[in-house]
Amino acid sequence: MYYCIKKVGDWSVPQKPYLIKSGDGGYLWGKLSSAIKFIDLKEAKHFYDMLIRGDQKVFIEWHDDSKNPKYGKFGEVNPIALEN
Repeated sequence: MYYCIKKVGDWSVPQKPYLIKSGDGGYLWGKLSSAIKFIDLKEAKHFYDMLIRGDQKVFIEWHDDSKNPKYGKFGEVNPIALEN
């Protein structure tokens, strides 16, 4: 299980919606194959909180690459899990 941060568009899904790390150590938006894969929800929430404070429209998406995932392959992290 891992987590990715995904950007929400105003009218449609952005072409490059996932948070990625750029070559110079900064952060950009890209495709899922290049996305930062957070293993820990707390670390993903840290970046999520920074982006929200910067007026970005984002959410955290979970991914389960196991053979027979019980709850499906991916979905949005429940916002209640991010409260604390």
